[in-house]
Amino acid sequence: MKKILFFIFISFASFGQINITFPFEKSVFQRNINNTAILDIAGNFSSFIDKVEAKLTPVSGGVAIDWTTIHTNPQNGIYKGSLDVQGGWYTLEVRGSLNGQAVGTSILSRVGVGEVFLIAGQSNAQGLYSNGVVSSNDERVVCVNNYTNFTTDVNGNLSLKIQNFTEPTLPTFETITANSTIAPMGRSAWCWGKLGELLTQKLNVPVLFFNAALEGQTISNWKKTADGQNVVSPWYAEAQQGLYPYLSMKTTMNHYLNTYGVRAVLWHQGEADSYFNTPQNQYVNDLQFVINKSRTDIGKNIPWVISQVSYQYGSSNSVITNAQNQVITNTNLTFVGPNTDAIQIPRPDGVHFSNQGLLDLASAWNTSLDQSFFSNAIPIQGSPLASITALCNPTNTSKPMTYTGIGTYSSYNWSNGDNVASTSIGIGSVYLKVKDTIGNVSYSHMVTNNSTILPTAPIITANSSTSICDGDNVVLQHNSIFPVSWSTGAANVPTIAVNQ
Repeated sequence: MKKILFFIFISFASFGQINITFPFEKSVFQRNINNTAILDIAGNFSSFIDKVEAKLTPVSGGVAIDWTTIHTNPQNGIYKGSLDVQGGWYTLEVRGSLNGQAVGTSILSRVGVGEVFLIAGQSNAQGLYSNGVVSSNDERVVCVNNYTNFTTDVNGNLSLKIQNFTEPTLPTFETITANSTIAPMGRSAWCWGKLGELLTQKLNVPVLFFNAALEGQTISNWKKTADGQNVVSPWYAEAQQGLYPYLSMKTTMNHYLNTYGVRAVLWHQGEADSYFNTPQNQYVNDLQFVINKSRTDIGKNIPWVISQVSYQYGSSNSVITNAQNQVITNTNLTFVGPNTDAIQIPRPDGVHFSNQGLLDLASAWNTSLDQSFFSNAIPIQGSPLASITALCNPTNTSKPMTYTGIGTYSSYNWSNGDNVASTSIGIGSVYLKVKDTIGNVSYSHMVTNNSTILPTAPIITANSSTSICDGDNVVLQHNSIFPVSWSTGAANVPTIAVNQ
């Protein structure tokens, strides 16, 4: 007679479902010259799975991608993969499976591959709250709506003096409506919602706008702040805080364009320089400085589209428009934008477009962004999502999950306040923000620990007495929902027959 002793070891996985924490709803990624972009897909799971698959279903344009494996044998509750996606507007589905059986699914209603633009300049680029601003009639025209870098007084007037800079957090996206604030400085849809609608009709891909323009700014203010100098408003003789207007452009490039990419900067500025009689050579030199600095600050040659604009109070200024054309002629990767001086009516205050004028402005921009432009303006694509690893540390009962950023960066900033490569958490969520040496920011996806880290100890039962005679055996069975390893070497099986 001999006595059977048995041991069982559980592989960690908590119990639950799967979700998508990147990309975000309605986000748009810049396509390359061949109409494709690499779409990173990441999230959390809390059921034991051995495979994660993704599927893209076109809503407008695009090419369907059936269930495709993006991560095999994911560990410790997080997954990350990617797909090569054609330009279009999609529904994204993700599912986790075990031994070929689906155990959880998640759906992102809309995500896109298309065109991304950064607007810059002064008030006819930034936009006003009124003047007949119209919404986009196409859901594919989107902006980031949860970050603004301007403040207003009680009358809704922009404050140039009180602009407290804070870095962006994870973005949220919305279809542009008339009253949308287009991050970081756009005060309304202005003409941009309508331009986006014209572009989606023409290109059949979604369009994402960022707006870094600021009202009343001369080219000298743009140049000086790009060079690290604080400036004074040319209209009010008040100090502008924090290196505005250029700081908003730099922030957008480093925090947003580094992830989502960009086709071009859309530059509309010159009315202030017309009023203050800026010399042609100064305008040329200052604008070229800003263009070069923008490319240095993101480390990529972003194309620029430069409009011809000088109109104010009934007249144009050929000195300014000649300067703009000179920059286009003499500067690499710059393109001819619309001649907006030709759109003179209606301008109720002598400077700003309104009503039909805004529709004409959108149409003029659309005409400039023609097939030749899209063939020759080489787009900048976004950088990959920052990668992290997860490790279960059951000896730390209060913070049993440790996440670590992969790669070498100049800074690490976790959303819980930790500023090192690794962080440990208890129940809750966290994400990582990293910066490279020139200031470009990459984010990880949001990771969540929402259950008990250690699984419940299994109960093992036998089909007969565990005291057996030589030649006999006993069948042992566990009750765990988790994958197991038996002390005999058997793994991931519900029962074993033993005689030792």
